Amino acid sequence: MIARLSGTLLALLLLPSVALPQQQKGGKQQGGPGRFEGELRDKQGPLMKVSMQAPDKWIPGVKVLSLLVVHHGMNGNENNYIGGTLDCLRRLNLQDQFVVISGKSKGAGWDVAVDGPIVLRMIDWALETYPIDPRQVYIWGSSNGAGFVGRFGWQNQDRIAAVVGYCGGYSFTKPASHDPAAEKQEWYFVHGGKDTPENSGNACKQIKDLGYRYVFRQLDGYGHTDIWDGQGHPDMTVVDAVRDDYMLWLCGLRHKTLEPAAKDKELLAKFEDKSRAEGLLGSKATYMVLSRIGGPQAGAAIAIALQSKNAGLRGSAAETCEKISFGKAVCDELAKAAEDDSDRVSQAALRALGSYANWHYPEAIDALVRIALGTKAEGGKGPKLGGRLMAVEGLARAAKLASLGNFEDKRLWWTLVQLLDDEEVRLRAPAFAALQKVVKDGFGYQPGAVPDARKAAVAKWTGWATQKCGPAEK
Repeated sequence: MIARLSGTLLALLLLPSVALPQQQKGGKQQGGPGRFEGELRDKQGPLMKVSMQAPDKWIPGVKVLSLLVVHHGMNGNENNYIGGTLDCLRRLNLQDQFVVISGKSKGAGWDVAVDGPIVLRMIDWALETYPIDPRQVYIWGSSNGAGFVGRFGWQNQDRIAAVVGYCGGYSFTKPASHDPAAEKQEWYFVHGGKDTPENSGNACKQIKDLGYRYVFRQLDGYGHTDIWDGQGHPDMTVVDAVRDDYMLWLCGLRHKTLEPAAKDKELLAKFEDKSRAEGLLGSKATYMVLSRIGGPQAGAAIAIALQSKNAGLRGSAAETCEKISFGKAVCDELAKAAEDDSDRVSQAALRALGSYANWHYPEAIDALVRIALGTKAEGGKGPKLGGRLMAVEGLARAAKLASLGNFEDKRLWWTLVQLLDDEEVRLRAPAFAALQKVVKDGFGYQPGAVPDARKAAVAKWTGWATQKCGPAEK
C-alpha cells in the first residue's frame, strides 16, 4: 500500500534529494564557496594554509554535504593531494556532495599534539560554514599524514565517521566501546607491496581483533608514492580504481553513534510502530531519505522492510542497500533475502551483498560463498543456478581490488578455485574470469574442458590458493 504522506513529511523526504529553486550562492572569499587557496581563519584567528573546494550552491536548512579533510606526507603541503581527490569526485559526479579541505601542517609533518586541536577547530569551522552532516566527517592521510589520521581519528571517534590511510604506520589501543563494529568508525588502508605493506596489514589485524571493520587494498608492484600518482606504471587504472573505491565507500558510511538531525529522528521514530512503518515504506521518497540518513540508525527501518510480507517493500529495501552501508543486522537480512521467492528481491539482495562483500563484511562474503557453492540454508530449498551465478559475480566484485595483493579472505578465494571444477560451465567461467586477474596464463585452465582435461590446471590453482591463503577450510 502506498502511504499518503503529508505535505510536510513529503517535503522533508524530498528536500535532500532534489535541487530546489531557492539556493545560496557564493563568490571567491576566505573558505569558499568554490575553490579557495590560502590561510583559513575561524573566530579565534588563523587555522592553517589550505587548498579546498566547496559546492557553490546548496539547499538552505538541510545538512546533506560530506566533509573530507586531507593530510599530506612529511615535507609536503596542502597542494599535494587535492588535485587527485577532486579529479576522483568529478569522475564519480560527486563534486557537489563534498567539502574537501587539504591543509598544511605547522611543521614539516603532522603532530597530534600541535595540529590535532587546529584540525578540530577547522572541522568545527566547516560545520558552521556549510550544511555538512556531522555524521559524514571523514579524514584522509598519506605517509606521515596517514600516521596522523590514525592517531587523530582513533582519539576522536566521537567526531570522525571513517578514516582512509595511504602507506602509513599505525598503533591502536583497546577502545572503550563494547561493540566497535556496531558503534565506532571504519577504516580503509592502502599500501604498496614494495613499501612495507605489513604496516597496514598489521594495523588491520589489530583493529580486527578489537572488533572494527576495515578494508585493506595492497597494491603489489607499487611503492610509497606511485600508489597515488601512478608514476612508472602504464596508466592510472589501478590508482583511479582504488580512489573511486574508497570514495564510494565513504559515501555509503555514516557515523554510527552520532544522532541524526531532529527532523530525521522524528521520521525514524515513526518506524517503531511496525503497522505504521509498512505504510511509510510504501513510498519511494522514504527510501530516498533513509539512504541519506544511512547507518544503523536508518538500518532499523530498512530491516523492517526486508522482513515484510510485501515483496515490493522487500525489493525496494534491498535495492536501497546497494550503495549504503546500514550495518550487520541489515547484512544478515540481505543474506536471507538472497534466496527470496521474488526474483526482484533475491537479485537486489545479491547485488547488495556484492557491495557489502567489497566493503569487507565477512557476513556478506559468507552468504555469497554459501550460495555460490549451492549450499542449502537451514530450512531452505537450496539456491537456484541464477542465484549462484549472481553470487559468483558478487565474489568476483569483492576479489577485483583484493587481487592486487591482498588474499586474506581465504573463503572467497578458495570458493572461486573450487568452482573451477563445478559441474556447471556457467559457474566455472565467471569464477575463472575473476581468478585470471592474478595469474595471467590461468595455468592453462579452460572452463569448457572436460574434467580430465581440467584436472592438471585445477591442481595448479589449488596449489596457488594454498600458497596465498593457506589450506582450505574443512
